[in-house]
Amino acid sequence: MPGGRNGGRAGGRAGGRAAEPSLGRAFELEADEGSVEDAFGDRTDIDRTRAFVKIQDGCSFHCTYCIIPRARGPARSIAADAVLAEVRRAMAASHREMVLTGINAGTYDGGPAGEGAAAGLSLAGLVRRILAETEVERIRLSSIEPQHVTAELLDVWTGSGGRCLPHFHIPLESGDDTILRRMGRRYDAAFYGELVARVRRAIPGVAVHADVIAGFPGEDDAAWARTMAFLRVLDLAGVHVFRYSARARDACGANGRAGGWADEEAASGRSADARGGGAAAVRGTASRPRAAGVVRAAAPRRTVAGPRGEPRPGGGGAEGWPAVGERDRPGSR
Repeated sequence: MPGGRNGGRAGGRAGGRAAEPSLGRAFELEADEGSVEDAFGDRTDIDRTRAFVKIQDGCSFHCTYCIIPRARGPARSIAADAVLAEVRRAMAASHREMVLTGINAGTYDGGPAGEGAAAGLSLAGLVRRILAETEVERIRLSSIEPQHVTAELLDVWTGSGGRCLPHFHIPLESGDDTILRRMGRRYDAAFYGELVARVRRAIPGVAVHADVIAGFPGEDDAAWARTMAFLRVLDLAGVHVFRYSARARDACGANGRAGGWADEEAASGRSADARGGGAAAVRGTASRPRAAGVVRAAAPRRTVAGPRGEPRPGGGGAEGWPAVGERDRPGSR
């Protein structure tokens, strides 16, 4: 989500690497003079066989729960040649898989729907260049908005000879159209459902993960029931659940567009329901037979912020932070 959602969120993993800059540092970077690339710092984050290569930062979408446009600035992209240099550097360090990350990676170089900018290379074009100009074995995206999973991008995936992995993390947030409109999302449930079906037709055996926010302002029991029913129909490989937190009231609610704060107890209960469904989805995916020639693609480990902002390994571990679980939603992806 500009959701998970997560692109550019890989900084700060365990193992001695520095945490992602604070909001204050982000504002400072925005004020610095110099090239766009200067603001990204060390753009490649290494995690054993995977390298997380940052291709984009910032967002211009202004979802009502999110402070990223204010905290990280508008969407901006790293030049393709610089991205390719980072990929080659990671390959020289014996890393075989590149995870392309960004706050809103689908807007890379202006499009699609690049806030009125003329479309440049595009995310699909960038991946084509990486495939053509390097010998990297595996590529995946950290997260991509539903409206950015284009026919061109799927063509790149299906034409990659298996180098682009059959895994997409596509934020959903809610299965209720009224709540999606309140969130300022740019699709409805029908669009999302059709997209998942289209991705599965194009890439047999693909694993699709999603984000869901539980307890968003204005979400009543009926709206949440529609979300849960939609998740069951989608039959996803996994769901990352975010409980809309009271901490977001100052950070995100000031714009006044959401309105009607959710009951904390109800939000916690809904989050638990979705976590249970997400865990069942993971077990179901793991038990399915693989299609011939399909490599099962596990979701990459990430660090996520704990309840007090401390880093937590996103791939499972202590203190109730499983691979698919609840994260408070303090108004950031």
